[in-house]
Amino acid sequence: MGLLKVAIDRLLTTDPAGWLGHKLTEPQDPMPETIGEAMDMIRTNAKMAIDSATEQLQAELAKHRWISVGERLPEHERKVLVTDGRYFWTDRYQYDKDRWENLIPGGGDNVEYTHWRPIILPEGE
Repeated sequence: MGLLKVAIDRLLTTDPAGWLGHKLTEPQDPMPETIGEAMDMIRTNAKMAIDSATEQLQAELAKHRWISVGERLPEHERKVLVTDGRYFWTDRYQYDKDRWENLIPGGGDNVEYTHWRPIILPEGE
């Protein structure tokens, strides 16, 4: 219960930037006068925080989406994760040869690439 009180107290302060990373609402009275006002302030701040987090998550997910080879191909010689719709492996597209390097073990020229996506490692790896 103590953690909940700390979270509510931080939401109700006039500058929640230290907790959520950005100011959610303009400063108002230090403390709401009624429970209803407090709940409205909490709802407003929570909605704004959720909306902001959702936008950030959608932007991050867009970086990791599967891209159709018909839409575009990866940068020259950049190692990416590829699929034929059944299996997954890493490969590189060679623009100078206009073909995939075909790093699939036992693969051949009959592998039909359908999608690829960037390999994005966590920072520091």
